[in-house]
Amino acid sequence: MQIDKIAFLGYADTKENDPEYLEVVEIAKLLAQNGYEIVNGGGPGIMEAATVGAHAGGGKAIGVTLINP
Repeated sequence: MQIDKIAFLGYADTKENDPEYLEVVEIAKLLAQNGYEIVNGGGPGIMEAATVGAHAGGGKAIGVTLINP
C-alpha cells in the first residue's frame, strides 16, 4: 500500500504571517511537488495554508467538511 494523500489538521485562527502558517505552506508545497495530494478541512488558517502550499507546488488540495442537517 502506497500513501499518496497527506492530511493537515490545525486551527482556523492562524494568520498568513504567522510562522505556523508559513511552515505549512512550505511543507504542503514540497509534498505536492513530490506527488502527494493534500487533504484538509477546507477552512481558514492551517487548512488554507495547506491548500495554498499544495497549489504553489502544482498539486491538488481536497477539502473534507461535515454538514450537519
